[in-house]
Amino acid sequence: MRTLVQLLIAAVACLAAAAATPTSPPILNGREVTTTTAPLLHPLYKRRSWAKGISKKLNHIVDQAEKAGKDVVSAVTDAFEDVAEDLKPTVEDIGEAFSPVVAEIAKLLQPMVCSTVAKSLVPFHDASAGLFATLNPPDAASATTDEQNFFLFPIVGELIHDGIQIFYEATYVPGFTGAGITMGRSVYLRNDRKAAALPADPGFYDTMLLVAHELVHCAQYSAHAYSIAAFAERYLYQWCAAGFSYEGNTFEKAAYEVEGRLGASLADPVATGYFDLWRGKADVAALGYPSSWPPLAVTGTTAGISELRFQRGTVLRNPEGCYKILSPEEEKARRLAVCTIRPCINDGILHRKGRREVTPKCTEKIWEDNNGCRKVKAQWAGILKGAGFTC
Repeated sequence: MRTLVQLLIAAVACLAAAAATPTSPPILNGREVTTTTAPLLHPLYKRRSWAKGISKKLNHIVDQAEKAGKDVVSAVTDAFEDVAEDLKPTVEDIGEAFSPVVAEIAKLLQPMVCSTVAKSLVPFHDASAGLFATLNPPDAASATTDEQNFFLFPIVGELIHDGIQIFYEATYVPGFTGAGITMGRSVYLRNDRKAAALPADPGFYDTMLLVAHELVHCAQYSAHAYSIAAFAERYLYQWCAAGFSYEGNTFEKAAYEVEGRLGASLADPVATGYFDLWRGKADVAALGYPSSWPPLAVTGTTAGISELRFQRGTVLRNPEGCYKILSPEEEKARRLAVCTIRPCINDGILHRKGRREVTPKCTEKIWEDNNGCRKVKAQWAGILKGAGFTC
């Protein structure tokens, strides 16, 4: 850590040295030439004494911290704001030539400073988690509903079965203002739409987006073994590294990316049509939750057929809302339908002269492969034309 601090001190010393070096007058035939042009670094030259003083001040801070047995990084960080203000006019006078050097020093200092900031705020986050738990008793919590899990499973998988609890109309700790706050397995929502956990209630899709956002944070907690402190330290570090920006925090970027994709799909009637099928058709519900989302267009057809893969099968749906669940045999036919029919002599495919020398003679194996290929291609083509759909 001291090495990084010394980099800052060295940078300041470098600035002081630059400030202390006036431009020398030109020499001609061994004599100085009189000029009326002021030296380019003249303003810095006049400030050289306090520029050197800044470097001396930082060294003094480090020495005093070490003698007192205090953390050197914390000591420098506490004093850095004042030092930065002192440095500002000097850096501005040096100009662009020094800006890359200052930027590199800032890059080196960022991990140190952000680590200090994050660790210093972890106790506050821990205390807040305890207060949220006190203000919101366990009997006020709800598990995610089946309807919510339809959309959540493709995002967080089995995490939906990991004891996640939703507190609707939660009582917030003073100072927290977000629509949703996640602490470990507990998700606290400020909204007043508890019934919106069910599709028939107004606001279901809006609440769904909020819950999905917060469950991304649950997944992030899970990656830290649900440790409030471990998650908080990494979250706060990324917040600091993003310039203390909520939106720039990589943890929030991941959550908003998921929320954005889900929001776009919920505005698509094809996608919500599968949700309606799943809710209204027992055979579709028996397939479990979707294993992927959103639905995709099926290639090789102009009939507007789409598909959605579930835990235990695949559903095709046409624009009229009719559907078909692929059987294991049909799933196999689909996989094999990409096969290629191999031309061979006497196969009824090639009888043109001039091709005999490059076309293999038909064997029993080629005959079997070609016949099997034709069969699965015809089977899959029939499905794409609507065979087996409910209408």
